[in-house]
Amino acid sequence: PYTVVRSLGEGGMGQVLLATRQVDGIAQVVALKMIRTDRASAELLRRFRQERRILAGLEHPHIARFIDAGVTTNGHPYVAMEYVDGEAITRYC
Repeated sequence: PYTVVRSLGEGGMGQVLLATRQVDGIAQVVALKMIRTDRASAELLRRFRQERRILAGLEHPHIARFIDAGVTTNGHPYVAMEYVDGEAITRYC
């Protein structure tokens, strides 16, 4: 249900994309975290699913809000989180 706008960054587990979603005429901007397809081992998938479960249970004003999770048509899991527009942590530090 998401349309990718651009890449926001990537790391060892995967990449984070800026994406939008249209639901009933309401547009929502999200940060979409996806597993890197070239590293989708069973252990990495297990850890990612665990991360999604933990994130879904967190609610704090200083943590990006969990919005959605699912699996792409080619079988790769993703998590959609609140997009917080700001300075990159590497630049901030």
